[in-house]
Amino acid sequence: MSDQSSLQHSTSGHSTIGPKLAWIAFAFAVGVFILFVVLPFLWPIPEQGDLVADPRELARSDSQFVNVDGLDIHYISAGEGDTALVFLHGLGGRAHTFSEIMPELESYGKMIAFDRPGFGLSERPEPPFNNGSPYAPERQTELVIGLLNELGISNAVLVGHSAGGAVALDVAYRAPHRVDSLVLIAPSIYTRPGVPTYLKPILRLPQARRIGPYLVRRLVHQFAPRYLHSSWHDPDGISPETFETYFEITRLEGWDQALYEYIAAAGPPSVQDLVPNVAKPTLVITGDNDPVVPTTQSVRLSSELPAAQLVVITECGHVPHEECPDLTVAAIRGFLDRLHLPTNVVQKP
Repeated sequence: MSDQSSLQHSTSGHSTIGPKLAWIAFAFAVGVFILFVVLPFLWPIPEQGDLVADPRELARSDSQFVNVDGLDIHYISAGEGDTALVFLHGLGGRAHTFSEIMPELESYGKMIAFDRPGFGLSERPEPPFNNGSPYAPERQTELVIGLLNELGISNAVLVGHSAGGAVALDVAYRAPHRVDSLVLIAPSIYTRPGVPTYLKPILRLPQARRIGPYLVRRLVHQFAPRYLHSSWHDPDGISPETFETYFEITRLEGWDQALYEYIAAAGPPSVQDLVPNVAKPTLVITGDNDPVVPTTQSVRLSSELPAAQLVVITECGHVPHEECPDLTVAAIRGFLDRLHLPTNVVQKP
């Protein structure tokens, strides 16, 4: 009798616990659904105030625009001639970060610096993308080739800074007939910014694309000035004009969405494995106090490239073309002279 009673009690207990566990599991699932699926759409995103809708409203006197593969690309130019130097900026940069050195090199030919998608005044398309994300590594490379086509440049000296150096190296590998030589300034070859590949699908979710730009906005406003200071050996040399050059884009509509899409696309192409196969004459320039791309990485790159020269500028940080423009120009001039590139006589006023 007692055994039967115990069995009934045990069975009754299990029948009570089972529904409870089911309800707990159901409540947990609903909570997760609300937290990760519904809440991102309900979360109030603060407004940024008055923003400029058309990038052309922020164009400077030397600004030009060209359509490349359906995108309105902003660029600046200087000089004339058959030889072309094309400048590719790094993460957070823009064409005008090269404005200190371009006029000093125009005796070698035509200087072109452009804003890569996600930066500067170039068009910032939002998803869904018709021909793949223009922020993706492979599309960044294709865009450089497309720009050369649109501007009628058969081949060029590519001058790439930081992440732009990775793009330049990728172009030299994939389209060697379009590249005469390379100048890589503090190139980000072994240090690849971006998110892990397994997170990409999550970052493409509608929920992430709604919250992500706001988080990017907060991070930029909080940490970008600090990052700029750390990029210079002597941050006291950063002028108000330099700050304006970097942060002017935060006045544009969609700047945070575009930067989010760039980050979600995992940054520049991974070109580390391509290094031994790029035999173009290459100049690697680095500061001796680069906290972003350690000087040792530039030294390593110059030793692994088949035809590279190395210049280390003392008391200089991650942006030699801005912090140490005279020494950077001297290094590039020496490199181009050794290549016997023709120069044009330019009369300075």
